[in-house]
Amino acid sequence: MRAYERFLGYVKMNTMSCDGSDTVPSSDHQFDLAHALVKELRSLGIDAESDDKCYVYAHIDATDGLETLPAVGFISHLDTIPDFSGENVLPKVIYDYDGGKV
Repeated sequence: MRAYERFLGYVKMNTMSCDGSDTVPSSDHQFDLAHALVKELRSLGIDAESDDKCYVYAHIDATDGLETLPAVGFISHLDTIPDFSGENVLPKVIYDYDGGKV
């Protein structure tokens, strides 16, 4: 599966946050994406887990002989704003986009 195909699957998931919530995450929907990410990372042989706050952690050991080089970290939100519905999202891939209105 290509990276963009995975991404299209992620954006179809309802991860809408909930205004006024005093929990982290603000909605249980966000766990759906977290658990899917952990499952996919593990299927790629990557050590991954999520916690009760919906944070996803993954670790890949350095390539042998390169352990002293700087590490890299990726950080991202799993939620979307509540201003728009997170249900029934239909993403589009626009090949050869010309910069005009979508």
